[in-house]
Amino acid sequence: MVPLRQATRAIAPAVGVALLLVIVALLAAVGGYVAFGLVEDTDPPPTARFEIKPGEDAVSYQLAHDTGATIDGDRLVVRGAADSAAFAGETVAVGTDTRVYPIAEELVVVWTSDDGTGYVLARFAADRTVPAPDVDCSWIEAETDGGNTTVKIDGIVVRCDVDVDRDIELSNGGAILGLAESTDKGLDADDAAVYGDVDVEEVVNMQNGTIAGDTRSRSADVKLDDTAVDGDVRAKKVVAVTGHSQVDGDITSDTKPVKVISATVNGSITSTDSVKLEDAVVRGNVYVDESAFDCTNSTIDGQSCGEYTPLEPSG
Repeated sequence: MVPLRQATRAIAPAVGVALLLVIVALLAAVGGYVAFGLVEDTDPPPTARFEIKPGEDAVSYQLAHDTGATIDGDRLVVRGAADSAAFAGETVAVGTDTRVYPIAEELVVVWTSDDGTGYVLARFAADRTVPAPDVDCSWIEAETDGGNTTVKIDGIVVRCDVDVDRDIELSNGGAILGLAESTDKGLDADDAAVYGDVDVEEVVNMQNGTIAGDTRSRSADVKLDDTAVDGDVRAKKVVAVTGHSQVDGDITSDTKPVKVISATVNGSITSTDSVKLEDAVVRGNVYVDESAFDCTNSTIDGQSCGEYTPLEPSG
């Protein structure tokens, strides 16, 4: 029994020596990789500065490469933007810019290395946000046969500049993140939004909506009810703004009346025909022949109807 007990005690030193040899071998292997440059280095992030400026409409921004290294746009992601791959396919050099629509309160420009590590290059706060998109321009192409039939946007958000020949219809929370243009027809919207300019040939008719840009009908009327417009409104014929609507820019009718009823205009109003104000606030001036000015319970440039005298339209 004694010899057996002695053999058992001898096992511990043998195992210890074996483990030590394994550890030494591993350390030598790692040291060899380091010494001979065999460890894969991660690409350092580029040194670049981005800047952001308000876009042409009230909600978009222009995101631009301001200074620093030229970057492969496929490696850039703009977190918090409707199109996170806004720079995809581009060589992003100084001066390169792109339009972005924020869907979050912060826009973050991220560069991704070969191993998938993300490095933040810039952060920007967004004053206003838009709903996240459901579809993009490919959906418009498919739905309108390449822009040749009426586009109907019902309850979805489209990230695209919608440029078609026929009518544009929006309803039930439908929205366009971009421009809305029709070469031959108009726009009809109810409970909807266009986050960009509206420029159509025929009638613009919007109820309970938002237009985050300018609005124009080249040959017909613009009718806005309970609608907010962040830019100017111009029509060849009648402009009617009613139902607690608000226009932040100027209103112009080239040939017909302008009617503002229970609404606010933060700019001026111009018509070569006539202007009717009722329960309205106009913070700018009214340019129309005095005999064609009809004003009830309204203020213009801080003055009441009885105090205010309209100005002659230029030209």
